[in-house]
Amino acid sequence: MSRIILKGNSLDCENSHFPDFAVDRKLPVIHRISAVLIDAELRKAIKEMMVKHLMLDMNADEIQDDEPLFGGGLGLDSVDALQLVVALERDFSLKLDDSDHSKSILANVESIAQAIEKVNG
Repeated sequence: MSRIILKGNSLDCENSHFPDFAVDRKLPVIHRISAVLIDAELRKAIKEMMVKHLMLDMNADEIQDDEPLFGGGLGLDSVDALQLVVALERDFSLKLDDSDHSKSILANVESIAQAIEKVNG
């Protein structure tokens, strides 16, 4: 059985089947953690972050991967968008600078996860 142990700012894998990049000590911890998260775990982590930081009145598992975040979907507003951008940068090292590009990334959980995978992959 593989175990990932986070100690301070270091990440250790014991009896690991994860690729070598998963323990690359040159990357910040969040990058190494993102690299070893499987798709479903990454999407779950995004949803949990959204529920926590946006104070959504729902459980993370109630949010669908392809559900629109703004408008008729979750109904997030511009204040939520700003908080989401800050949380994504802090928690997943995803920087959103271009507003047009940001709109497409913030469309739903799936598009956010793909952007995180692209940056960290």
